[in-house]
Amino acid sequence: MRRSPGSDAAELVPPTLPVVAQLAGQASARRWLAELPSLIEHVRTAYRLRLSAPLPAGSCSWVAPAALPDGTPVIVKIGWPHRDDCGRFHRP
Repeated sequence: MRRSPGSDAAELVPPTLPVVAQLAGQASARRWLAELPSLIEHVRTAYRLRLSAPLPAGSCSWVAPAALPDGTPVIVKIGWPHRDDCGRFHRP
């Protein structure tokens, strides 16, 4: 697993990433895209993750492989909060 990318937005959220290409044209997603690098950094710091480069997949989420401090591999997914996503995370 690669060392964590720097805090450079171009590394964390490259313009060629599908989620960026998909959401950049949507006014309702622009604020989330602008805040995405800081959201990624917050999650990375909170869980002390070693992030790898984001995966070139997903149209509404930023997804990247990572490792926990003990080396356990994990996947980080930070989704754009939108109406179609609201029902996905409810509790029964």
